[in-house]
Amino acid sequence: IEAITLGNSAVTNLVALNFTKAIKEINKITDDQNVKFRCFICHALNNKSLHEWLILLGSDKAIVSKYYEDESIFINMICVHKIADILIKLNEYEFDLDLAFEQK
Repeated sequence: IEAITLGNSAVTNLVALNFTKAIKEINKITDDQNVKFRCFICHALNNKSLHEWLILLGSDKAIVSKYYEDESIFINMICVHKIADILIKLNEYEFDLDLAFEQK
């Protein structure tokens, strides 16, 4: 996963820092892109960050335009925020998902 452009706020910078640490950890686990994606989701759920990371990724237009077509809902930040609003409800639950399990 590529580096993302940081926003101006301290919250955005903290989210980006946590995101970057997670990506570095995941990249040490495997080279398999499918496993990386599953580890990313597990890591985000464990840390109650999935909704924040989605917004962070969606706000980086360079990455979004590189990986998504113009018709994608991920291009539209209103849609990204609506999805994040749904995902934040997962924070009510405690997750302790083992990233190493995703390698199997």
